[in-house]
Amino acid sequence: MREKPFAVRLRQARERAGLNQRQAAKAAGISQSYWANMELGEKDPAATIRKIETATRKLSDALGVELEVLLPRRKV
Repeated sequence: MREKPFAVRLRQARERAGLNQRQAAKAAGISQSYWANMELGEKDPAATIRKIETATRKLSDALGVELEVLLPRRKV
């Protein structure tokens, strides 16, 4: 089964939360227009996150340390 695009998952999650785009954007600390662009698939922060994750893993490998040394997990 093919994974749904980020934009679709984002919209579905927002709707399940009962938020409109303005409310969701405010909660996320971004503009409503950026949020709308993510839902339209014009902005894909997931792709940026994957690039950062790859680069960070390469850094940790090059330094010979675990990834958690560079990016310790925060308690939520």
